[in-house]
Amino acid sequence: MTQRTRRTGTGRGKSTPGGESGFRLSPKVRKILLWSGVSFIGALALGTLAILLLFLYFSYGTNLPSVENLKSYQPEQAIRILDRDGAFLGYLGSTKRTMVPIGKMPKVLIDAVVSAEDSKFFKHEGLNYLGMVRAFWVNFWAGRYKQGGSTITQQVVKILLLSPERRLRRKFQEVILARRLEQKL
Repeated sequence: MTQRTRRTGTGRGKSTPGGESGFRLSPKVRKILLWSGVSFIGALALGTLAILLLFLYFSYGTNLPSVENLKSYQPEQAIRILDRDGAFLGYLGSTKRTMVPIGKMPKVLIDAVVSAEDSKFFKHEGLNYLGMVRAFWVNFWAGRYKQGGSTITQQVVKILLLSPERRLRRKFQEVILARRLEQKL
């Protein structure tokens, strides 16, 4: 018994045993369809992320302290008590610190602090997104807070404007304020 070839309306299909038409896409069409699907899924993910970020911004970004207050920030200092001859007697107050203008600090000290705390400080604009993603994944897989991804700017915001609590809400507020701080100062 011989098999017959059945033609489809397009003239492209070849018959297979059983009379079914075999439909094949060219590699170029397959590649286009694959990239279209990947692009669609990527756009959907980015759109969802944008909506989530807008929701978080309007939920947590309102009623935040002003970064303008940091322009006139004066840290608490202990009062040095001297006798009438100028000899040091002691401190009055709980915080013992001496203010040193940034111009009087050695460059090597500044470089050491920046290197230890935020090596990309002079390259980013207040937020190190890769560092935050890295810290998120390390903490997620560890099941606890194991690593931080904060920049020096975020640490300043946390210490001077927010609380030290470890909550997602405070972290999101820290991100918003760090961006504001970089833009204003």
